[in-house]
Amino acid sequence: MNLRNCGFMGLAILTGVTTNAMAQSQAIDGNIDGYVTSQDGAAIKRAHLRVTNINTGFVREADTDDHGYYSVQLLPPGAYTLMVSKADFSTAVRNNLVLTVGEAQRVDMQLAVGDVKTSVEVNSNPPVVEVERTTAYSNVYTERDARNIPLAARNPLEFYIFNPLLNSQQNSTGGSGTQTPSVAFAGLGTSQYNVDGVSNNLQGGARNVVISGEAVAEYQTLVNPTAEFGRSTGAFLNTISRSGTNDWHGSVYMFTKQKELASRPYLLAPTTATPGFRRYNYGATVAGPVVHDRAFFFLNYERWVQDSPAISTFGGAQQATVAQQLGLPLSEVTTWNNSFRAHTVTAKGDLVLNARNRLALRYNMYNDHESGSDSGAVTRHEAPGFNDEPQSGTAQLVTVFSPSVLNEFRFVYAFRPVQQPTLSPSNPAVNISGIGTFNGNANGNYWYRESGYQIVDNVTWNKGRHNIKVGFEILPVNFQDTTANLNGTFTFASLQQYLNTVQNVTNPATGKPYSYTQFTQATGSQVYDATVVQQGYFLQDDIRVNPRLKVNLGLRYEFFLRPGGNLNPAYPLTGHIPQQYDEIDPRLGVAWDPFGKGKTVIRAGYGIYHNFFSPQTYEGWERNNAITVKNITVLPTDPGAPAFTLGPVPNATVGTVATPNLNQFDPNLKDNMMQSWNLVGEKEVMPGYSLSLAYYGAHITHLVYGQLSNLKPTGQILSDGRIVYGGLASRIDPNIGAIRTVTSEGTWQNYNAFLVTFTKRLKNGLNLQAGYQRQKISVCLDRATPMADGSCYNRGRMSFDQPNRFTATAVWEPRANIENHALSYLLNGWGIANTTMIQNGLPYSALSGLDLNGDLNANDRSVGAVYDGFRMTPYVEIDFRVTRTFHVLDRGKVEIYGEGLNITDHANITAVNTAPSTASNPFGAPTTAAIPRQYQLGFRASF
Repeated sequence: MNLRNCGFMGLAILTGVTTNAMAQSQAIDGNIDGYVTSQDGAAIKRAHLRVTNINTGFVREADTDDHGYYSVQLLPPGAYTLMVSKADFSTAVRNNLVLTVGEAQRVDMQLAVGDVKTSVEVNSNPPVVEVERTTAYSNVYTERDARNIPLAARNPLEFYIFNPLLNSQQNSTGGSGTQTPSVAFAGLGTSQYNVDGVSNNLQGGARNVVISGEAVAEYQTLVNPTAEFGRSTGAFLNTISRSGTNDWHGSVYMFTKQKELASRPYLLAPTTATPGFRRYNYGATVAGPVVHDRAFFFLNYERWVQDSPAISTFGGAQQATVAQQLGLPLSEVTTWNNSFRAHTVTAKGDLVLNARNRLALRYNMYNDHESGSDSGAVTRHEAPGFNDEPQSGTAQLVTVFSPSVLNEFRFVYAFRPVQQPTLSPSNPAVNISGIGTFNGNANGNYWYRESGYQIVDNVTWNKGRHNIKVGFEILPVNFQDTTANLNGTFTFASLQQYLNTVQNVTNPATGKPYSYTQFTQATGSQVYDATVVQQGYFLQDDIRVNPRLKVNLGLRYEFFLRPGGNLNPAYPLTGHIPQQYDEIDPRLGVAWDPFGKGKTVIRAGYGIYHNFFSPQTYEGWERNNAITVKNITVLPTDPGAPAFTLGPVPNATVGTVATPNLNQFDPNLKDNMMQSWNLVGEKEVMPGYSLSLAYYGAHITHLVYGQLSNLKPTGQILSDGRIVYGGLASRIDPNIGAIRTVTSEGTWQNYNAFLVTFTKRLKNGLNLQAGYQRQKISVCLDRATPMADGSCYNRGRMSFDQPNRFTATAVWEPRANIENHALSYLLNGWGIANTTMIQNGLPYSALSGLDLNGDLNANDRSVGAVYDGFRMTPYVEIDFRVTRTFHVLDRGKVEIYGEGLNITDHANITAVNTAPSTASNPFGAPTTAAIPRQYQLGFRASF
């Protein structure tokens, strides 16, 4: 199914739904509500409220109902003034109400009897406890945090790894740092990454576009949200981009890391010199009004420049001699520059079309070109590069039909082409045993593309005690990529065999010229694709039972239209991927203020969530049907075998077809489903400080795996209970290797966690958050390995299980009130920011490197080894930033930054050798690690 057809279907569904669709979303905006009373506590009905954005002049109005209650919804994040007026009462004004993304802020107002022209103004302090929010977990990092918290790679997605409730860690050393970090809730890495309330990971995995941290206003993390959120069993991560205002603002900035400012990488051999390294991030922002109070713009450009060496071990200790014998320049086999060049653009416009309509438009572009970065026994012509060039465009339209009925429409189109180019894109790879690989890359110019769009439409209707919301979203996504090994690989057993071949030396044993040992190549479909159409429909009601109790009831229906399959006539189950029609997800959330003072809240909730399989996953399953792609091995003695060449090789037409494996689909295949529940208590323990105690639990079912068939058991059983098969010799169908039926039957995962969070809202220049999580994640991951007693073989800890996790973030700008001007200048203008993450290392299993039970899996877990029975060393990362700010003229300032990343230089291991020990590589030895201690310098000049 192509995107055009998906689009027609989506529009048809939209046409059939929008006439009755009513919903409201807090994916981008926030709400202000509360009660208006007289001084004696009596409700004041029909009081008039006017909410004005201090920076843009944006105005919304509402009236109180018969109970004195009001609600103003879909307000963009920002600072507001709230004015309340009523005949025979003095006007009341609340200044500087700061509203963050998704926030439901309770603001009660009291009017005194008197002249309406008399006003009482009060400066508002941000609430410490959100008593109106029913969602169990909503964590927001503000723009102040975004500008000040140190980030190792200046990747905005790094903000999410410090969330107290999530499991995560920094990406490993190397690369651009713009990749998507692994972030998990309940052990599930199926998080949704949104920007301005629309998807930024259409497939549900890696991000689409990269935006600069300078373009971000706020970061929000949601767990167990209401029915308007779907398509994921994990966390919902929402980034809000910056907007323009009535004031002109701009900045230029630069950050740099250098070899001289970093410790030696942990895993570098003692005899290897510390490699060179340099990185620069620089850019600019500008924002302001186009038309005062009506139209605004924001523009950001950022550039990444990084250089580091790729180190080749091709040829081993005799590298120079081997290169000379092969006719390769030394620059091909020693080191070469691994360059990373990227830039990103964010352009946003906000327009007040009229009193009833507000429009926001955003365009993002990211262009990333990286040279060949592979290290090891390869040459520069074999190492693939990485070109990533995504773009996206989004729109949000908010329409006010009446003070009680509002509509929000959101749209995004995203396109991400990725290519891994090589210097000789059509040449085959040449592999010499004991030497390495050179000449070309077997995959050639491998590429993949993903594209899709998302339509969201929600309407809100306030009716008495009810806030009713109904809505839908449609998201068709297509993924396509090229087949691996299209160029092929010539293999030689020794360097001398290769030299004899190219010199046309006769082999005395055969009387014929020497040749290669074998040539392997993939034939068949060169490009394959798959499309999934994600759909969600929801109804929810925020019921205000009384001023202290709110209940949210919701129901969501998910339908993920799957691809049609790829038929192998001999195996009918390859040609049909079953649809699932029963994904009905109820949601319940309760928020109770037991004392009615706005300082304590108890939340409880329950919900069911479903997660879809990505098009890329389906594409891989479908391609593997044993006939679409075939891998051929050609011997030089085969009739019609290609002559050895360093140039392009035509598709092989002779040789031995490798025995293919095959995937087929269980007619009862289900998407994974999570039941999640929570109980949270939060209290303002002193002015500006809150303490939260929370329990989160989840039960996940339908984890997908491949059920083994086509192999006959030998009757033997390993000591740990695994059934032993006869391998290739025992196949029922000798033309097929292993048959894996894609299923989700019998799998589960359990999550239980206790979370303590201490928060200090901004006061006296300091805001901080610290959280400790104690968790247990257990899993029956799959039943792909049959057991004699029918039990689950891969059962135990889950790979994201980290029993203890502590995180903290803080931003402090101390202020000393000193009359001495010189001393005040020296002591003030400083800022300190910190991030801390201390947690258990991730678990791993002991693998044998062998097929112990004959099931054609060549790397079984060792006999008697417990699933994920080992754990990496603890992960400790403490980062600091020190800022010195100099004010210039009235509105200008210059900030100088010094950052220390992983300042304790703790060896944070991210992967280890899981194979049996060897003399040079013992079991459990680290293989990759996060960054060593690094220092980053930077400045920002702004107005």
